[in-house]
Amino acid sequence: MDFTYKSKKHSNTHITYNVTVDYKEYDKIKEEVYDELAKDIELKGFRKGQAPRNMVEPMILKDLINKSLERLLSKITSEMLEKEGVDPASTAKYDVKEVDKTKGISFEVEFYVYTKFSLPDIKKIKIKISQPKVTADEVKAAIENTREEWNKSKTKGKITKVTDKWIKELKLPKVETISDFEKFVEAELLHQKYHIEEQRIFNEILDKEVAKSKIEIPENVIENIKKGEHQRLDEELKKLKLTKEKYLKSNKKTEAELESEWVEKYSKSISTEIFLSRYGRINDVKVPQELLEALKKQYEGSPLLYRAVEKAFLDLSANHFWQEIKKINKIEHTH
Repeated sequence: MDFTYKSKKHSNTHITYNVTVDYKEYDKIKEEVYDELAKDIELKGFRKGQAPRNMVEPMILKDLINKSLERLLSKITSEMLEKEGVDPASTAKYDVKEVDKTKGISFEVEFYVYTKFSLPDIKKIKIKISQPKVTADEVKAAIENTREEWNKSKTKGKITKVTDKWIKELKLPKVETISDFEKFVEAELLHQKYHIEEQRIFNEILDKEVAKSKIEIPENVIENIKKGEHQRLDEELKKLKLTKEKYLKSNKKTEAELESEWVEKYSKSISTEIFLSRYGRINDVKVPQELLEALKKQYEGSPLLYRAVEKAFLDLSANHFWQEIKKINKIEHTH
């Protein structure tokens, strides 16, 4: 599309673009929108969508102008952001300055953005997952715990001693004797320990790489943290019939210090989400259609749907990141 622009940087995460678009681009969009709107217009003496433009356009003029401008601004913005390599952290805030057939269309669009950062070279990430060990005492304790849980669920026929007969009642695959059960329990404990160790190492690697990325959290995200925590605190104080002034005094903190604590509390998790989001997009991670449909059904009509889909994407991105690291290090899960 034919347009020019200049950027004004308010901060590392806050930018305004001043854009001028050739009026012919608006005319093209306006024709598209007119065709879409006009096809549903019914006037006496004409088939649906077939009435003359000079009769139809006055009826839809307001809609036509608004939708045409909205679509034009959206298309220009998308193209501009792609060209600039900008990753928006907020919705666009538009301010149309001028619409003139000769001078074109001028507007401002304001964004909060994520700063650019480098993702790690996975080939350089080295890991080693130690093989876990299970002791005889751990196996014995797990079997005893199974017996106790069994007895809790029974009103009669409680088990006082582990026997082959009881083992068979558990109906575990290929487990018929005490010896079989001990091997089964040992394998389960090994699996659990390996999973815990794997998760610990993954969290350690992820935290390290996120910290190295030095991600700057956008100002609007920080303000949203403060706003949300203020609302939560106000609700709690209302229940306690306590003023914020008394609360701050009793905790020997200023409001600024409290806000700083909130931001610090959430900074790590937000930085991790930003990191995984970029990793997922660059590596073309997709939420499977089947999962999308399930989430839509689960959260139908709920504002939580977007966050549920976002979380699914982040989880898939995290899994992709970890599987790639394991692949490079030739680690296979054998437990």
